[in-house]
Amino acid sequence: MDICLNFLQKVEINNLSGAEYEICFVKRLLTWAPVLKMITVMFGPSVTVSEEVCQELLSFSRRCSPGICMEIYLHGNRAKVMYRAVNLKRPRDD
Repeated sequence: MDICLNFLQKVEINNLSGAEYEICFVKRLLTWAPVLKMITVMFGPSVTVSEEVCQELLSFSRRCSPGICMEIYLHGNRAKVMYRAVNLKRPRDD
C-alpha cells in the first residue's frame, strides 16, 4: 500500500536505534511526502551507526526528494556529529 503525505513539509525523528526497519521507514517516508522540505533524524545516544548508513540515507534523500534538507545527528564521545545534505534542484517557495 502506498501512502501520500501531500502536505507534510517538516519531520523530526528522535532516538532511532539504527534497526533496518527504521532505516527502511525513513526511506519510505521520503517517497511518501513529495513536498517534504526538511527531515531531521537523530539516533539514540548509545547507538553506533556507520558512516555508510548515513551516506546511504543522504543519497536516498537526494534521489527521492529533490530540494530536501536532511540532517542526521549521531552521538559520539559525548559530542554530536551531524551529516547534512541539501539538494538545490527544487525551486524555492519565495
